[in-house]
Amino acid sequence: AVQLGADAAAVNPRLFDIYLRAGKHQELLNVSANGIAGMDATLLALVRAEAALALKQYAPAEAEAKKIPADHAQAPRAAYTLAQALIGQGKPAEAVEPLTLALQKMKDLPSPAAAWFTLANCLSTSGKPAEAQPALAKARDLAGKLPEKERNDLLTQVSLLELNIASKSEKPDAFLKAFENARNAVPPEKLPDLLFQRLHALLKSNDTKALLGTMADDYPVLQKGPHDGQATLIYYRALRDAKRADEARKCLEEFMARSPASPEAVRANVELSNARMQAGEFAEAAVLAQKAATAPDAKTVLGQEMYNEVQYNRGLLALKLKDANQAVQLLTALLQEKPVDAVRENALKTLGLAHSELKQYRQAADTWLQLLSVESLAKDLAFRDQLIRALFLAQDYKSTLTQLEAAAGIAGDAAK
Repeated sequence: AVQLGADAAAVNPRLFDIYLRAGKHQELLNVSANGIAGMDATLLALVRAEAALALKQYAPAEAEAKKIPADHAQAPRAAYTLAQALIGQGKPAEAVEPLTLALQKMKDLPSPAAAWFTLANCLSTSGKPAEAQPALAKARDLAGKLPEKERNDLLTQVSLLELNIASKSEKPDAFLKAFENARNAVPPEKLPDLLFQRLHALLKSNDTKALLGTMADDYPVLQKGPHDGQATLIYYRALRDAKRADEARKCLEEFMARSPASPEAVRANVELSNARMQAGEFAEAAVLAQKAATAPDAKTVLGQEMYNEVQYNRGLLALKLKDANQAVQLLTALLQEKPVDAVRENALKTLGLAHSELKQYRQAADTWLQLLSVESLAKDLAFRDQLIRALFLAQDYKSTLTQLEAAAGIAGDAAK
């Protein structure tokens, strides 16, 4: 009719009504771009906002929704549309206020349960997990009124969001509870990460029994993902602490066979070396310690402190295997790294023993003299006797007498 000469201003209201009833959103937006004669501008803005939202034209929807005054009767409905437009543009924090208004004042709100869930999601995404909890509880409560499929779908989303919130908290118990609620809803691609997080939560809870109880079902899944090495070390230590040494060792050995070049394999070598050492299997322990210490980027992987401990163990193992020269070499190099006091003291004691084995009594005595600044050793008669013998064999008789006098003083004090 317009093309044949009819007055567009007279025809457009009818076209607008037809497009509105037919759900032809883009045509409605086109015909109302310059307003509709006789129609309230505020109501037109609301209809245009909803049409733009239906077309996922979020910025225009936001602009139209903001035209509705806060005191207008349709303000809650406009707020609901505005919230959805903001969410569509990735602005969840900005959506919280209008969505809250809609939930409080909109009488015919579509799916209130879903709207409460959306609010919880916006709050969580905006870094307000504590404020999201009441909204999630409301969504869970209202979901009970939905048909079965809708109810189950929404409850699944609620459980997953609760799990997401709990995963960012410092409360392992909260995460463990949320995980149990959401376990069956977790997408397969997210399961390995969440299983590993549960493993850490159990570790923080010091619940070794529960941690090992997950091993049969979870460890095979974790082995196929990026957390294999870290999970293996956690399970190994739990098995070790539970006095299941053979299973613990097998756990590490199988991991090293499937991931020999991984950073965790370096740590696994350290753990196995320590276990062999405690079992008195010094030759095997030495081989494993050497593998750990000489691996590429061993210092970076282990950290300087643990690396120094490995180097000390290598020196000690060398001495136990009757290779005093290598012990001297390893321990001297270690001391140049300026290790923490505990490692330094052990290294000096063992280095002195290595020098004694080589009949290098002067070096042994000089090494042990450095330990007299350690109060516990200075008062240790057994250590003092060891030092006296080294000084005597080094033919340093003056120092021998000095240490004998000191030893006598210590013995006298102890007898009082």
